[in-house]
Amino acid sequence: MAATDTMKDDDLYFSPILEHREDYYIKYYPPVPTHDFATLAVRLLKPINPHEVDQCLLKEASYWINKYRVPLMARVTDKAENQIQSPSADSWGFLVAWPDASARGFQTSWNFDDLSVHLEAHPQEGDLAAIYQDVPFETGKQKRVQALANRKEMITQAKNLKLILAAWLAFIPAAWVLLTWFGPAILGIAANLYALYQAYKTWRKIYRPNVGDSADGKAEKRRKMEHYYYHCERNPDGFRRLLVENFEADAVAETENEAHAIAENHGIRRLPKKNGE
Repeated sequence: MAATDTMKDDDLYFSPILEHREDYYIKYYPPVPTHDFATLAVRLLKPINPHEVDQCLLKEASYWINKYRVPLMARVTDKAENQIQSPSADSWGFLVAWPDASARGFQTSWNFDDLSVHLEAHPQEGDLAAIYQDVPFETGKQKRVQALANRKEMITQAKNLKLILAAWLAFIPAAWVLLTWFGPAILGIAANLYALYQAYKTWRKIYRPNVGDSADGKAEKRRKMEHYYYHCERNPDGFRRLLVENFEADAVAETENEAHAIAENHGIRRLPKKNGE
């Protein structure tokens, strides 16, 4: 079953909100139809101590709860996308928060179950379109229409590809044969010579794959692959560490690129300071 099959026409799907804070950037995801709370992802751009993790999450929770009166779940990760565990949090490592009855008051907890208890007793109410009036969104109907349009485009592209393949593999060879039969003799000779050349290339690929200008390069590549495989087999723990290091390096590079893009497109936004800070 496709994901769009379960969408209702009036379901709302909001775009995430991106903001840069100099030392970190955030992605705020409004609620989706299957969850009654927003999600706040904080990505650090430099190391901080555990106490600062608590302060960062509490400050962001206060800002977003007062901006959008909707329960939220927040977490912090480093540049390599490893979650930073707060010393105050339970095993889940999240800060959860929800608005209370006062105009700007809210409650926080480091125990995710507390949010579940709150939502069971006080289901999220209110018009999300009005709450997030400054955030772009699509309805379930719009997403389903877009998915259908994308599917039709893929089907059209597949048909066009089949037509091109049919022309290349069937129509053009057939026309070539007819040309050699009924066309001038010189064209027939040229067609046969070209066919023999293609047959020779195919034979060489099958029986002499390393012959040619790139033979040395292919042999060297194969030698390196066998060399690396030999040492990976001898030291699987070292290979796993190298694999993790490569993944972390890719994640760090992606984080830095994303932070740069957010800073360029949205600017660096500092949270308003409270009295005494």
